[in-house]
Amino acid sequence: MGGEKAIKPGRIVSKYLSIFLQLDKPCFPTGSKVLVEVELRILDQNHGKHHSGKAEVWLRGPYWKFGWPLFITEEANARFLKNDNCIIEVEITIAGITVPGICRT
Repeated sequence: MGGEKAIKPGRIVSKYLSIFLQLDKPCFPTGSKVLVEVELRILDQNHGKHHSGKAEVWLRGPYWKFGWPLFITEEANARFLKNDNCIIEVEITIAGITVPGICRT
C-alpha cells in the first residue's frame, strides 16, 4: 500500500475520517507528474447540507496518491450517516500532465 499502513476495519486510529485517492497502475515514465483538480463531498442524506473539500495537486510516482488525513471529525461525520452508510462523491479533472523529455514547439 505504498508505504502506508493499512488500518483494519473497526480499529480507531484518530477521531477523523481520512480519505485518499490513488491512480490505478499509471503507465507514465519516471519523473512524470499529473496535475489534478479534486472536489470531494460527503452528502448529507438527511438535511442536504453537504461537507466538501477542494484541492489542486500534482501527483507523482511512485505512489500517485493524494488525500485528506483529517477530512472531517467522526462526530461531525455522524450526521451524514443514514443506516450506518454515507455517500461520498469525487469529481476529478486532469488539468495537466508533464512527461520528461517531451517539449512543445
